[in-house]
Amino acid sequence: MYLPVIYGLLGGAQLLVGLQTKNLFYVLIGVVFLFIGTVSILNSGFSFQSLFADGLFTWPIPYRALGAALLLVGAMLALPVFFVALSVWALLALLPAFCFEAMQVQQLASLFLYLVGLVHPLLLLQAPLHAVRMELHAQSMWRVRSGFSRQPLRLAGMVLLLIGPAVAALLAGPYGMLLLAVGGGAGLLLYPHWLDLLEQQLIQHKHELLAHLRAT
Repeated sequence: MYLPVIYGLLGGAQLLVGLQTKNLFYVLIGVVFLFIGTVSILNSGFSFQSLFADGLFTWPIPYRALGAALLLVGAMLALPVFFVALSVWALLALLPAFCFEAMQVQQLASLFLYLVGLVHPLLLLQAPLHAVRMELHAQSMWRVRSGFSRQPLRLAGMVLLLIGPAVAALLAGPYGMLLLAVGGGAGLLLYPHWLDLLEQQLIQHKHELLAHLRAT
């Protein structure tokens, strides 16, 4: 419950400093914090259902409904993160050293659109290729594991590739912000297409995913 607040505080402060000083490092750290609070649920969404691995493919629940639910959860997690970041900006604006303009608020909104419109669907499409079984007991917390992914380095690389355009667009000014917003809005309009692709992924990798979700 507190993670969105923490990520919003850290990400919002770093992003505001980076936008005002045009500092690549601060903008990058800010974007990473704002993204990291929501992208993990899309990677581990199937892992959380590992106790019901067989039911995942036998229950009369459309794959599209499952994908839509995961995207909705990701968007709902992103809302408090960005709301806290905006609140931090409002508080920092009270200090003489900080002042932000309306364009920076628009940049934050464009970043949110890019996150829920493009980043979330693309990561969700990769989830069937990475999900592993999640052990829900206290002892499992102390085991050294590779997390909730079969290929964590590949997944981390994809996240970094998706963060790169966001950072570049934020530093590019109004035109970069516009491209970011248009890309995110187009991604939202393509949600039915994303869900179709997810359904194909689940059908194609059903047996592989089921093998990794079942208990050994």
